[in-house]
Amino acid sequence: MPWIRRRRRRSSSAVHTHPVSTTFRGLEPLEGRLLLSADAIPFGAGYRDTSQYLVGNVAVTVVAIDSNGAVDAETEDWSAGDLQTVKQEIQEGLDWWEETFDRYNPDSPYDLQFTPDFQWTDDPVPVPYEPINRVYTDERYWIDAFLTEADANTSSSYMDDMFRFNHAQRQAHGTNWAFTVFVVDSSNDQDGRFPDGFFAYSYHGGPFLVMTWDNGEWGSDRMGQVFAHETAHMFYALDEYAGSDPLERRSGYHATQNLNAAEAFQRVDSLMDRGIRQDRAYDQHLSSPSSLEMVGWRDGDGDGLFDLFDVPLELDGSGTFDPSENEYTFAGFSRAGALENLNPYGEGRDITLNRVGRAEYRVDGGPWITVASYDDYETPVALTLPVDAEQEGSVIEIRTVDAVSGVTSNVFTDILAAPADTGAADASNGTANDPPAA
Repeated sequence: MPWIRRRRRRSSSAVHTHPVSTTFRGLEPLEGRLLLSADAIPFGAGYRDTSQYLVGNVAVTVVAIDSNGAVDAETEDWSAGDLQTVKQEIQEGLDWWEETFDRYNPDSPYDLQFTPDFQWTDDPVPVPYEPINRVYTDERYWIDAFLTEADANTSSSYMDDMFRFNHAQRQAHGTNWAFTVFVVDSSNDQDGRFPDGFFAYSYHGGPFLVMTWDNGEWGSDRMGQVFAHETAHMFYALDEYAGSDPLERRSGYHATQNLNAAEAFQRVDSLMDRGIRQDRAYDQHLSSPSSLEMVGWRDGDGDGLFDLFDVPLELDGSGTFDPSENEYTFAGFSRAGALENLNPYGEGRDITLNRVGRAEYRVDGGPWITVASYDDYETPVALTLPVDAEQEGSVIEIRTVDAVSGVTSNVFTDILAAPADTGAADASNGTANDPPAA
C-alpha cells in the first residue's frame, strides 16, 4: 500500500494560455544573500501562491492535533517527550533542506532559510475528533476545528482558509513562503496509520501536509526523512517510485519532466523515491536533478544564478540636460521582471523575488556610478545627475540593478544636448504683445 496519498484539484483562475489545472500532492540575515524584508511576499504572488519554489525564506507552522473526546473517543494523548520528538524531527528535515541547498548551490546569491513556528506544537490544538481513528478524507473536520482555534475560520472552504492562514503566517514572520504541517498523535495506535492505511500525505503546492507521529512501520525516528520528502511536494516535486507519478508528467515552475520516474531507463538515488534509494539520498543530501528543478533549482546557462531570477529589470523614462545648471535630470520607473510560470499546476502567476536595489549611471562608457538606492519590487526613479557643461554631446547611460542577484535593467541611453530653442522672441524683438508702431 502506498505511503503517500495525494489528491488533485482543478484551478478556476488562469493567467496564461498554458494548462493551469492544479494538482494537490499529497532569522538571521546572511551578507550577500536574500534578506528578510517587511515586504517579503514575492512580486506577482497572490494569497494562494505560498510555496511556488524552494528558494528564499519559508515559514513552517507545525500543528499537533490533540483530541478532547467531545465527539470521538479519545485514544491518544500527547506526552511532553513525544512533542519534543516532533519538534526535533521537523527541525532535522528543515536542516536537511538548508544543507542540501548550500551543497547544491554554493555560489548562489540567494539562500534557503526556514522559520519554524512551534506555538501549536508546544500547546497542541484540541479538536473533538480522534484523527488517527478516521480515514484521511475526514481531515476537513479536525482541520476546520484548528482553523477555529487559530481564529482563521471563514465561510470559505477549509482549503482556501488554509491558504489564507499560510499567507497570514508569512506576513507575520516576514517570509516569502509558508506552509503548515499537521502532526497526528498515533503513539497508542497499533500501526501508526489511518484506517485507510496512509500515514503521510501532502498537497501538491500546498497548503499543508499531514503526518502521523510514528509513521507506520518506520517509527518516529524517521519523521525527519518523511517530512523532508513531503516538503518537496509542497514545492511541486513529483514522486518517483513504482506506481506513483509517471515519466511523462511535468511539474514545477519550469514544467520539468519527471525524468527519474520508476520507468526511466537510467535512475539515480533521490529523496522522491522510496526504500533504499530514498535512504541513500537522504543520508547524502541528494535528490534527482529533475526533482530539484521542479522545486526551482535550475541554472540553464551555468552562471550561478537560477533561471527564476536571471531576468532583466525593466526601466522606462526620459531625461533632460541643462548645461546652465551642469545637471541631467531623469524621471522614470523601474520594476522587477518575472520569468514566465509554466507550471501545469497552481495559479499560473509569474512570480519573482528580484527587487530594484539601486540606480547607476555613466558617461561615455566610463565606470558605473551608484546614485540612488531602493528596496522594492517597483519604484519611481527620479535622478538629478551632475554633468559638466563641456560634456555636451557625450552619451549618458542609466540602469537599475537588483542588489542580490546583480541582474540589471535595460540601459536607458541619451545624448547630452541642450533643449532646442523654441524660436520664441523676447520683447525687445517685437512680440505679439508689443504695442503697434506709431
